[in-house]
Amino acid sequence: MGVPSSPSSAPDSRAQYWREISAALVLKAFGLGLIYLLFFGPRDGMEPSAAAMFRHLMSPASVDTSGTIHD
Repeated sequence: MGVPSSPSSAPDSRAQYWREISAALVLKAFGLGLIYLLFFGPRDGMEPSAAAMFRHLMSPASVDTSGTIHD
């Protein structure tokens, strides 16, 4: 004795599940592609060089002494 079900509703429910699963997979693929582009996509800025990094670290704007005043 099984659970009675109408044969006409079974294919519709299976198709609905496959549509939902495929929609979820498409959204997941889109989201992963977006994350990939945000982290590994093309950059507009320059690649840092040793000279540029030295200038940045030694510039007066990067030194903040306002909170480190001692007697």
